[in-house]
Formats: sequence, structure tokens, C-alpha cells
Amino acid sequence: LMPFVTVPADTWTAVVTTTEDTAIQNRGGRTVYITTLATGGLPISEGIALGPEQAIAIISGKSVSVASPGVAGQVFYVGV
Repeated sequence: LMPFVTVPADTWTAVVTTTEDTAIQNRGGRTVYITTLATGGLPISEGIALGPEQAIAIISGKSVSVASPGVAGQVFYVGV
């Protein structure tokens, strides 16, 4: 079973706190934004854009949040 997380529209959602290097993949049909910064008041557009099916590697020790503008999205993560 792979860890999928549904991301509600227009809000930063905590996905995972990495204890190892982690790959995060956008499994939805629209661009989502990802950040390892504190998200209080952070505009969605300040995150790193991650298009459909694109993935990004995050180093260990980082808390990862994802936002999906306008519509709910889905991301998948796995340790690498």
C-alpha cells in the first residue's frame, strides 16, 4: 500500500515529515505547490510548482506541505 494524501483545495496541507530522503509525486491532474517552509500566511504561489506526474526529492528532516489551487489534489510519497 503506497501512501497517498488528498490535498484539499486552496489550503496548505501537511503531507509528511521526512525521516529519510523522500520522493513526493503529484498524482492529480493539475499543478500543486510544495514547500518545506512554515506555511502560516504563505501564499500558494510561493511554493515550488509540481505539474501532474512530476516528482521532487526532499532531504531527510524536512516537514513537507502541499497546496492545490482551486481544486483538491493528490500526492504520493515514498522514501528513497
